[in-house]
Amino acid sequence: MNDKSSIARKGDKHRNAIGRRRRIYVRVTENELTRIRSRARKAGMSISAFARMRLLGDAEARPTLDIDIAELRKAFADLKHAGSNLNQCARALNTFGADGDSAASTDRAVRRVSVAADNICALISAARG
Repeated sequence: MNDKSSIARKGDKHRNAIGRRRRIYVRVTENELTRIRSRARKAGMSISAFARMRLLGDAEARPTLDIDIAELRKAFADLKHAGSNLNQCARALNTFGADGDSAASTDRAVRRVSVAADNICALISAARG
């Protein structure tokens, strides 16, 4: 009996309690294995559970993320305030004209708000799975 069948049988006995008796062997490169491990760890899952979820596309098997809703709401409120301030700046610049310093300051503010919006969108996207 070769090592693989011996290992498979031992694993099968262990998995019988939950009904998983079959194995799938997949060959991957070191880089692919590293990426799979990393993604499984980020999802808070074992490699086997992660692979089953991805292979089967089972929405119910997806992990839930623990996101602090209060922090997300605060970030969203801050983003709304920043957007309102930028709107007022744009109106003033359009009404009275802009010098080089005002335009540069406004550009920096727009970039910071854009980064904040991207971060919030990433959190929401991660929460949706």
